[in-house]
Amino acid sequence: MEGNKFVDSLNLHQKLVDEIVQNSDETGVCHLTVTQLAANIGRSESWVYSAIKQLNVEDDCIIRADGGFKACYRDISKQGVFHEILLLIFACNFDPSIYMMKESELAQSRGIKLKTVQMFKGFYEPVNL
Repeated sequence: MEGNKFVDSLNLHQKLVDEIVQNSDETGVCHLTVTQLAANIGRSESWVYSAIKQLNVEDDCIIRADGGFKACYRDISKQGVFHEILLLIFACNFDPSIYMMKESELAQSRGIKLKTVQMFKGFYEPVNL
């Protein structure tokens, strides 16, 4: 994986998903409030809202359901926006010119959202360009 900034973000977002999963009832719904989720993972309420928005860039990872939150999948490294960013990091390690592509063209060529490419560029630090 590319660097601490990305790994730290991935781990922290995974911690949020894990917290929702671990506190879910038999229907998969977590009834903890945003305040409780934030306290449990040591972040602010605004961070939780922002993290959910980021996790949902490519697909629904965390949704509102029955008065709570539901995680649609458990491992963010294998699906969703962080998975796509991982794939971009690996691709750039083999072909650094990918990083230089126009963001909209890169998104279109990979079938991903522009926001995902922008997040990737915020994490990835190209070497030897």
